[in-house]
Amino acid sequence: MPSQNLDQRTLFDVVLREGTAAFRAAVARYPDERFYAFCFYADCDVTSVYPTAATVEELARSCPSSELQERKYYQWAPAEWGLDFGQFDKHDLMSETNRLLRPDYANEGDESPEVFGARKLLTLKTLSEALLKIREIGVFSGHAARDPIACWVNIGDAGDEEIRWMFEPVTSHLAPDDLRDLREVYEMT
Repeated sequence: MPSQNLDQRTLFDVVLREGTAAFRAAVARYPDERFYAFCFYADCDVTSVYPTAATVEELARSCPSSELQERKYYQWAPAEWGLDFGQFDKHDLMSETNRLLRPDYANEGDESPEVFGARKLLTLKTLSEALLKIREIGVFSGHAARDPIACWVNIGDAGDEEIRWMFEPVTSHLAPDDLRDLREVYEMT
């Protein structure tokens, strides 16, 4: 669980700074590829995030299948995206963000499920706002396969309510075709 005292304004500022640098690193590492989506991939408690991105070229490399459902899954499942731009282990490009999101173990047992859920939703909205701002800044200008480039916070092993939370802050900012595909892949109604 994130710290009970998590300041969302501070989180937004740190995520914006680190996320912008991380996605610029992705573009620098893959300058000849066309990006169509980028995400913060989060654990189910949203106590850590890492940047991930997808390109048309990586999709072709990772999923040569022409079977439409399989292709859509690989296209829209950040866990399957294979671009490595130094976002893991000792190269954690979101280290300050992740420090802010880590549990406050002294208060871990003091939080009700309702309070945790409300704070988790607020944190997802803050992370989503930062992604939209990164997109607005134009990090992918000249390197985007589509406009608008898709972005969202993806929670690993998300349940139904969490899937809604993942996309709620960004649905009005997604291209209609992308939103349709995401609804299908994530079984949103």
